[in-house]
Amino acid sequence: MKLYANGILLNAAAQSVTLEKSRGDAAATLTAVLLTAAADRYFPKESLALGDAGEEVFLGAVQAVSRNVETVTLIACDRGLYLTANELSGVFAGSPEGICRAVAMRLSLPVGTLEVPAGWKRLVAGAGVRAFDILRQAVGEDREISIQNGALTVTKAGQERFVIAEETVLASRGTADARQMVNRCAVIDRRGAAAATAQNTTDLARFGLRQRVLGKSGDAAAQAQGGLRGRILRGELTVRGDLRYRCGALVELHRKEFGLDGAYPLTAVKHRWERGLFTTELTWEGEA
Repeated sequence: MKLYANGILLNAAAQSVTLEKSRGDAAATLTAVLLTAAADRYFPKESLALGDAGEEVFLGAVQAVSRNVETVTLIACDRGLYLTANELSGVFAGSPEGICRAVAMRLSLPVGTLEVPAGWKRLVAGAGVRAFDILRQAVGEDREISIQNGALTVTKAGQERFVIAEETVLASRGTADARQMVNRCAVIDRRGAAAATAQNTTDLARFGLRQRVLGKSGDAAAQAQGGLRGRILRGELTVRGDLRYRCGALVELHRKEFGLDGAYPLTAVKHRWERGLFTTELTWEGEA
């Protein structure tokens, strides 16, 4: 992988390079630590790029610079920063795709792939509402919002699935938490009468009653079923470096001794190059 500052190759000066993105951030962030002597005349440049063999992995503007006697550290963000650094006001009405295009136009962003749900929405943005928040409301929680090749992109989560081979895992850790569990969900109408209930009998027997009551909104049976929550599983894996891993992809884990046996969505990905070693850190979250 090659690191450039406005077309100048900086690999010889790079001590470490980290490229990371989490699901809650619109922008990918690249942090490069460079030897000061070799990089000194390049660090004020406005952009950094990462790629190889004609494929651009990252292109972003430098947002912060710090240095000591030996090194200079550059932090750059791609154009997704516009989605969190800008607050928009006004009424955004129409299809989710139309709202995405309206936000992109307000920020002078080109539009790429938009895999958005159908329907019609009316969103009112007032003080303190970020462009990213408007997009999230428009497309829902099951979509990934990012900048790909400089363009606003919305894709369905879970379309890519990676089976984690044990021999590629360098380190791992995880937690399971039942404190937010809901094993019985009741839906009531405006008069307080029961409209529907759903429950997980296995979790009821193991953990005791953990009930939630919701006011009816739409299909009561579906609402009750959707209100159930199992144990929240979270984990981190460090694997051999692989740029194919992206937020929203699924990682398939079969470690029954840890209570893991399924596919879990990636919520954050960090690629790291340091002293000739390339690793990828994966953060995932799911229910069981």
